[in-house]
Amino acid sequence: MLGKDGNIYLLNRTNLGGVSVPVAQAHVASSSIIQAAAAYRTAQGTYVVFANSSRLFALRVGASNPPTITNVWNTSENGKGSPFVTSTDGTNNIIVWGIGSESDQRLHGFDGDTGANVFTGGGASELMAGTRRFSTGIAARGRIYVANDNKVYAFKVPGQTVTSITLTKPGMLPHGTFQFSFTNLPGAKFDVFGTTKLIDSFTNWNWLGEVAELSPGQFQFTDTPATNYPERFYRVSSP
Repeated sequence: MLGKDGNIYLLNRTNLGGVSVPVAQAHVASSSIIQAAAAYRTAQGTYVVFANSSRLFALRVGASNPPTITNVWNTSENGKGSPFVTSTDGTNNIIVWGIGSESDQRLHGFDGDTGANVFTGGGASELMAGTRRFSTGIAARGRIYVANDNKVYAFKVPGQTVTSITLTKPGMLPHGTFQFSFTNLPGAKFDVFGTTKLIDSFTNWNWLGEVAELSPGQFQFTDTPATNYPERFYRVSSP
């Protein structure tokens, strides 16, 4: 936990009750820490990252007894937003994100181990407005979302671009279930939309669900209620 006294305290998660000496503590900031922190793990260790005075600070927690707390890197996030973290699998390709709240109003990304800048806020179309210091972005379904006073901004998470999709083995299964398959980049995310009127604007298509990855790069979707419609059209989209 982080405090307004500028300290970080490590507690025993199996015994949090009462007032006692923490497992470890360190003074890590020259002013009050009042925003939310984030934790993540890489091959190099376990980290806690927090914002203070328009900068992000990453601390690595060592597994000794008592645990050690090491300030690994700090960098400007060009604002006062609380950090959040994305990863491709929970350990690899960790990116710490900061928001230039009440300052440059841009999203910034940093390497989780080194603090190296991997996303510098983008171009003119990536500029946000009205972001506040107590807001934190979230990552969901392959996108990053940031809310401001009256809007929500969506960013596509940097990464590999999916290849073109060629459906294979489309057909009806017993009991009228429709199924199709395709190959693409391992770990990619896909959504399926459907409609009974091909001339409909895509905004009127119905979201049917996510595509299952049966094995690396092998995807399959099954539409159980397909028998409820005389005909149905499908569209596969990557976030």
